[in-house]
Amino acid sequence: MTPSPESTGRYGSALEEIPGEARPLLAQALDILAMDKKDGERLVRLLCEQGLPLKFFPEEPGKGGGAVTLGDSAVEDGRVKLNPESVGLYPGQTLGATVMILAHELRHLEQLVTNTLMLEQQGKIVPPVEAVLYTYMIEADAQATATEISFLLMKQGKPEAWEYITKEESNYKDMADGYKNATVREPGAEESGYARKMAFNKWFTTDWSLGYASDNIDYRPSDNIHREMLKGGARIENMEQGDFAQLGKYLANADPQKYAEQVTVPAKDLRRVEQAEKDFTRLTQDVESGQLHDRSLKVEKDAYGREIAPAAPVRPSTAEAAKPVVSEPAETPDAGPRKPQPLSSRFNRPSGI
Repeated sequence: MTPSPESTGRYGSALEEIPGEARPLLAQALDILAMDKKDGERLVRLLCEQGLPLKFFPEEPGKGGGAVTLGDSAVEDGRVKLNPESVGLYPGQTLGATVMILAHELRHLEQLVTNTLMLEQQGKIVPPVEAVLYTYMIEADAQATATEISFLLMKQGKPEAWEYITKEESNYKDMADGYKNATVREPGAEESGYARKMAFNKWFTTDWSLGYASDNIDYRPSDNIHREMLKGGARIENMEQGDFAQLGKYLANADPQKYAEQVTVPAKDLRRVEQAEKDFTRLTQDVESGQLHDRSLKVEKDAYGREIAPAAPVRPSTAEAAKPVVSEPAETPDAGPRKPQPLSSRFNRPSGI
């Protein structure tokens, strides 16, 4: 399937920052994605309506995936207003990978414009570990959506994305298997949402997704943004089941506590989680004491425009690129080494969510 000049022109604003030799593949991927009338067509239309460009990140050998890049965020009436700037991908990926990645990232764009990408968009500030769980949920939703699109395209004779995610070495194979097995077990699983939920569930049992438990602690809006939100009427509260159900009808009966029990915080990252919890405790104490003010914390951003915590100290004497120094918690004969913890063990409530 070669994209016509009309299709390349139709995506002109989205492709104008892509090198000319790569535009045909991107246009072809968008054409294929739009063949899925359940979700893909809507997501491609959203990209065009938002007027966002597709961009390539600097090439890194073996690096795949993508991201919705963000500009400076603002706070209005206690809610975070996110400013999407582009949808970024890494160059050199196959057609199947490109279709799947676009489906995943455009689902994130849809979450953003519907104010479900982060709870702060709704004027809601939750404890750090609950924010991490919500990040797991939006990632699982995006990949479950991409999995379903890939499956439905395969049934229409466009198997590229499905073949990509079902390879033995694919990080997404478990989710693809979960989806396909559901369609075998239950007639109508695609229409009912059962197959998508089975794919969604698999996100929480894959080893490679463990990094979300700690990394996304650092991607939360900064302390200063939370304080600005509170001044504008935002609220501090715990998550509710409805926070997940808003992502889709297939999650209407999702049990957040069950999912939290499957998320493990690696032992080496517990300190970061604990520091985030201390900062959150300080924030709630300041609210209760009426001392809500801007602490002028320095805010830095990563390559995708997401706010991150200040960088850790680095070793100055290495010839290779400097690496953060990870302060490991002290181990004593009495306490022993720290062990991984399920995220649910850190919920500060008597009976979970």
